[in-house]
Amino acid sequence: MHTITESAEITKEDIQALRTATSVSFHTNDKGSKIRASFDDRNGATRRQSEIFPERDGGDRFREIRISYEAYENFYAFSMVHTAQYSRTFNSIARILRAGNRLAFRWGKDANTTDNLRNAGLHGDQFDIVISTGLTDRDPKVFTVETSACPDNTARMIRNTVGW
Repeated sequence: MHTITESAEITKEDIQALRTATSVSFHTNDKGSKIRASFDDRNGATRRQSEIFPERDGGDRFREIRISYEAYENFYAFSMVHTAQYSRTFNSIARILRAGNRLAFRWGKDANTTDNLRNAGLHGDQFDIVISTGLTDRDPKVFTVETSACPDNTARMIRNTVGW
């Protein structure tokens, strides 16, 4: 079963942050959905980097990109690309983005759970990013960012869902 978030338009500054981030995390919960693009500035940041990543948190600068304000009660999903600059999949996503594109998250709880995983007490979850050129795009691009096989615990990618 998949949960698809609302989509939001991406800006030029958002794209610059995604292309230069050292790590990127994706969140969906009772406060909505967002992307957090982070940049390690322990060695200092240029003025431009400070503009692209306007917020500070410890040794990181970051930019939050709001995807949706839609609340997902009893639903928490998280995925992270720790070394975004080295991820082929994530770099492909960042390269094809254009200002005005719309992004949505698609979380697949048990989307990849096979009998073998189930028998081992594991769940196969999947996280996709959906990119469309607008509200009426009939052929959106879908990228699988992460798949996970994990027991149903706090490390699971998608958890606390009700009514699936």
